[in-house]
Amino acid sequence: MKHKEGFFAGIRGADIYYQCWLPEGEPRAVLLIAHGLAEHSGRYMNVVNHFTPLGYAVYGTDYLGHGKSDGTRVYVKEFNDYIDTLSIYVDMVHEWQPGKPSFLLGHSMGALVSALFLLDHQDELAGAILSGPSVKVPSNTSPITLSMVKLLSILLPRVGLLQLEAEGVSRDPTVVQAYVSDPLVYTGKTTARLTHEIEGDAPCYR
Repeated sequence: MKHKEGFFAGIRGADIYYQCWLPEGEPRAVLLIAHGLAEHSGRYMNVVNHFTPLGYAVYGTDYLGHGKSDGTRVYVKEFNDYIDTLSIYVDMVHEWQPGKPSFLLGHSMGALVSALFLLDHQDELAGAILSGPSVKVPSNTSPITLSMVKLLSILLPRVGLLQLEAEGVSRDPTVVQAYVSDPLVYTGKTTARLTHEIEGDAPCYR
């Protein structure tokens, strides 16, 4: 297995980190990973270790404001910034692996990013897997709360609003501990702007 990494110019002039794991010999196919909220592409080594020996070239990128990429942590001006950056990266990967069937794996918020990307780019991929997609507001969320999130996203867009529960990552305590101990995982509160942007762009919210 070969590991490569680097940066590319993303939306709004940000340096976006990417990495890939290549099998020995010619890849049979490509798997692109779209990671979840507050984490990064390096947290999917279980996927890498499974698929790379099977001949897949696995590619991942850290979102704007995530992992090793530029930007205020878990903040985005527009949710489309994630989608447009993914589009740039997909084009790059296709240039590196011409003619190879490509599959997109999106988890949690990454599944939402993937779903919105697929609306206009289905013909660029051979398939997609959406794991735990963030496409629905919890049923106990009141309209007043949603209105307050919208207001804060305008007045105080970078203020921390919601705290992710580390225990919700997995039932396995070792996985939870690895998540908490990972210096590239953001364990603070999600900004008001990103919270509102997720609400506004999730298909079930429209």
